[in-house]
Amino acid sequence: RRMTLKSPKIFLPDLKKIFAECGVAFVLLPHLKNSGINGAVKWISSTHVLLAINDRRNYADTFWFTLFQKTKNVFINFDSEQLNQVNDALEKDADQFAQEFLIPPKEYKRFAPTYYTSDAQIVSFAKSIDIHPGIVAGRLQHDRVIAQNRCSKLKEKYKIVFSSLPCVKSFIRILHYCFIINCCHIFVIFALSSSIKFLRILRPVSELFSGWNWHAKRFPFSTAA
Repeated sequence: RRMTLKSPKIFLPDLKKIFAECGVAFVLLPHLKNSGINGAVKWISSTHVLLAINDRRNYADTFWFTLFQKTKNVFINFDSEQLNQVNDALEKDADQFAQEFLIPPKEYKRFAPTYYTSDAQIVSFAKSIDIHPGIVAGRLQHDRVIAQNRCSKLKEKYKIVFSSLPCVKSFIRILHYCFIINCCHIFVIFALSSSIKFLRILRPVSELFSGWNWHAKRFPFSTAA
């Protein structure tokens, strides 16, 4: 939980190292529009698993909850596709695990928050259990103890800058080149198509003038008087 108090620049390398030692590849990905998910787990082999979290919501409390919720999925050895086919109890169990790991039930009960719980009280409680106050605020909002528009100053946001990653830059560059190549292909196809249409129009005209009698200055066919 103390890791939630650190800066992403500090805790992300530590997280990746811890996961790697356990055979888990931890990655951050951009949110896929309309996907409706914050993270996913996929077993690559019997001993290695991929744990991915996206930036669908930038709030720290969402990040940490999703992290521990998906970590629980790793423990039960089910990937996202299998979880959809299994009883929802597994997902509820993972949700409960993340909830109780971040804020122990006994401590939460002792805190006994109400609608009138102040920001200062939230900060004080968070400090007593060594966790980021934004995570406590997010829990209170999830439990509908306080309003959703409260504690905005306590809830930290994580900004994932994908453009700074070399692999992402290369991927974008490849897409850019593919776009240019596709545009060139379209231009060539359009030019060939236009040329063919022009030749089709030119052919009957050329056939007409091929029979022109240049000396008599008249067409080879006769016209009605």
